[in-house]
Amino acid sequence: MIVHYLYENAFKYFNMGYASAMAYILFFMVLIITLIQLWRQKKWGVY
Repeated sequence: MIVHYLYENAFKYFNMGYASAMAYILFFMVLIITLIQLWRQKKWGVY
């Protein structure tokens, strides 16, 4: 949903600045969630 809203703002309404800010916020949200998952991982899998 957020990505679709970002796409619409960028390419349908041509609000590139707003869409860019949304993309940065989305990137940092995904980064934080990824770091939390890596930090809370109990055991590294060796394949």
